[in-house]
Amino acid sequence: MKKIAVNLGERSYKIFIGSNILNRLTRIINHLDNEILHNECKGLGKNAVLISDSYVNTLWGDKLRKSLCKCFNINTYLLKRGERHKSFENYKKILDFIFNINKQIDTILAFGGGVIGDITGFVASSYKRGINLLYFPTTLLACVDCSVGGKTGVNYEKYKNMVGTFYQPRLVFIDTQFLKTLSMDEYRNGLAEVIKYALCFDKSFFKYLDINFNKILNKDLTAVEYIIKRCCVFKADIVSRDEFDKKNLRVSLNLGHSFAHVFESLTDFKGISHGEAVAIGIIAASNLSKSLGYINDDCFNRIYQLIKKMGLPVKLKLKLNKILFKNIILKDKKNIDGKLRLVLLEDIGRYRVVENLAIKDVLAACDVL
Repeated sequence: MKKIAVNLGERSYKIFIGSNILNRLTRIINHLDNEILHNECKGLGKNAVLISDSYVNTLWGDKLRKSLCKCFNINTYLLKRGERHKSFENYKKILDFIFNINKQIDTILAFGGGVIGDITGFVASSYKRGINLLYFPTTLLACVDCSVGGKTGVNYEKYKNMVGTFYQPRLVFIDTQFLKTLSMDEYRNGLAEVIKYALCFDKSFFKYLDINFNKILNKDLTAVEYIIKRCCVFKADIVSRDEFDKKNLRVSLNLGHSFAHVFESLTDFKGISHGEAVAIGIIAASNLSKSLGYINDDCFNRIYQLIKKMGLPVKLKLKLNKILFKNIILKDKKNIDGKLRLVLLEDIGRYRVVENLAIKDVLAACDVL
């Protein structure tokens, strides 16, 4: 089992990565293995709410509850699957469920993918102004992205993650056995985020993905644990230095995402998954980087080919409505004073944040899609 520390002073926590971690949860949480934990689990209390979806709960819910039964009295709330259910309406339903338990709830357990993690984190951050949050991500996307870093939120109308908080979990348990039952479509969604990390931070990691793509697609355990660890190390480092997105460091984690969020919004969060949107968004961001002279044709083609080899889409299935695209991207939360700010590339492994971009150049970058 591998351990990664997210160093945030009093809000510091550890990420545990390995196979069959569920079998060790009681020992970990009750401090019986002093080599693993010391004080991280103090104050978790005895009453917890587990938030998941019906699919994950059917596959793994009983095993998780059995693993935690000596640690918590668990009440379970199941959310419908899909990005469109990450809403204020469901946020309120979860709060109603918690209030109706008639017990003091000390800890919330997020058990699922990105939608579950985002809305559960938002609930944990706002219920009684913040209670304990433990995260058990079950998708590759959640393992390498939303389970680390403390961004929570819900969607507001067509605008993704427009309302939320920064709120760190107490612990994150990444058990790779969950990925065994993950569909290949969902698995590939996570690979889009993995590619993002390589493009922004590490050319050698990009080469690893390019050489080992068959092992990765076959869910080779050694390869999977390696890519998850590398991504968590990258993100933990960025978050430790820029927890609240104020130093122009954390924004680097959004390569392709401004485009992606528009694509998701244009389909009402139904016609394209987040990972697919990120993959196509990276293509658009890379094309914009090329048109502005930051990268050359060879660099763009290498990015394009890796995304394609991983089985991710490189073209949009919908005809892009440029008027709606403009209206949505101009309200992106990463913009400053209404001016476009995007993460672009200077090379594989090196990013740059570009401000005050012309909307015509951003729209033109989508012509390749």
